[in-house]
Amino acid sequence: MVDIGTGGVTWTSPQGKIFDLKVTEYGHKRKHVGTVKENPKTKKSTTKKITDSNDTFSDLGMAGRDLTLNFLFIGEKHVTESDSFEAALCEIGKSKLLLPEGEELTVNVIDFSTTRDLIKNINSTVISVNFHETSKTTYPQSKKSGKKNVKAAAEKTKTISAQNIADTVSNIQSDTGRMQKFTASYSKMMNNVSSALSVANNVSLNSIMTDIMGQDLMSNAFTMTSQLQIVMSKAATLATNVKNGFSDFSLSSIIDSATGASSVLGTWQGLISSFMAATRPTGTTTLQKSDIDNILINDSAASSALAAISESVVNADYTTRKEAVEVAKGLEELERTWTEFIEEQISNIDDLNNTIIRDSGINEVVSSACGEILNNSYELKVEKTIVLSEDKTLLEIALENYPEQFKENPDETLLYLRNTNNIEDEDFFLLQRGSEVKIYV
Repeated sequence: MVDIGTGGVTWTSPQGKIFDLKVTEYGHKRKHVGTVKENPKTKKSTTKKITDSNDTFSDLGMAGRDLTLNFLFIGEKHVTESDSFEAALCEIGKSKLLLPEGEELTVNVIDFSTTRDLIKNINSTVISVNFHETSKTTYPQSKKSGKKNVKAAAEKTKTISAQNIADTVSNIQSDTGRMQKFTASYSKMMNNVSSALSVANNVSLNSIMTDIMGQDLMSNAFTMTSQLQIVMSKAATLATNVKNGFSDFSLSSIIDSATGASSVLGTWQGLISSFMAATRPTGTTTLQKSDIDNILINDSAASSALAAISESVVNADYTTRKEAVEVAKGLEELERTWTEFIEEQISNIDDLNNTIIRDSGINEVVSSACGEILNNSYELKVEKTIVLSEDKTLLEIALENYPEQFKENPDETLLYLRNTNNIEDEDFFLLQRGSEVKIYV
């Protein structure tokens, strides 16, 4: 055991090293995750209302907590003790965090920063660590099986979505007025997809979209919807294949430097928002059959989009744990936002004969993708932020923090350090005291 003090938090590293740590305060954020399957024979319910015992609540547990803790190291040995703690934070695997009230969490170390103030507190170090709570078990069992499961589940969801559209078209073809409104709603949905994904500027995707829009929905509903899903999947794949390019789908800026939030899902967030805007009925509060058709169309498209991005991000190459966790959290939130919205729209259907029973497959797709991403994140690098206690050159920082890499290839190491910190030419030779520098370990 590494005896750091008599604080109220105990952290056990992946390799079993135990640290009793001092903290000034702590807190966390979390969300409940679950869905309600409505029972059409009794009453309608939504993900926000769980009151009817005849409804089935699928409890997925609580979403992982995000915790930021500031650990204080004081005394003559503060440097040695904090260095030992830093080294443990960089270990691969899950760790344990025992909180003051006695609750033990399984956590992933996302990133941390180290500050040593040589003026106010000479013998002290503060290490601020961002943790993300995760499951106690490993899921899925392997990278291969995990990605395979996500792909299989996504394909199943997309097939069901396409079939639902085809079945509805088949059932309403005799109603000319309703069919015209259905076609108009479907065309609007396709325009939203085309507009949102046009930044891909991909010739093959534009060609497919042109082909889809030129077909007759009444005779090609399944094919058109399946082709639209191909467009979404190909567009999502660009997000993982153009990592260092200049595409708006690039993963090179996966974390927004200003907000710390995931940026790779921005296009898809915009697409889901367009589906939400198109789904909300205008005018009367009583839903007509055409309104219900519109709900089905946009739900089918949204489910296909979520399946496409799930397949894409689960195959992405992430550099740091922070990148991976932010994408998983963003994807989970995107699916939750859509599900809550669409279930609320369905709850407004007064005639139970016209109600829509949604397939829960997309929730399983997203959950599997997020589980795979988080499970593999333990092997990624941890972002460490250091605050310079004195003026230093880039060369000195590289030698101290990347000794092996610098020995093998000094120029490449200096370039990596410069690029990961967006260091401008005027700061290349000397970084001022108090500057923050990100190191990946």
